[in-house]
Amino acid sequence: MEQAELTKKLLFAKKEKGLSFSDLGRLIGRDEVWIATVFYHQASASEEEAGKIVSALGLDPDIAETLTECPTKG
Repeated sequence: MEQAELTKKLLFAKKEKGLSFSDLGRLIGRDEVWIATVFYHQASASEEEAGKIVSALGLDPDIAETLTECPTKG
């Protein structure tokens, strides 16, 4: 899945669930800014964190693997 498509999917699911980055941060145990950087592929999550993110958003667990990949910087 292309990064732009993944970001759109994550943002859409976040909106549909009525969650903010701050809400997700509390659920995952991370800062809201860090959550946003994962959404935009500027940071990567551990397998556990990625699983929690996709679970909270009600997304396919296969997406979690993409969130653990090395980020694209710049």
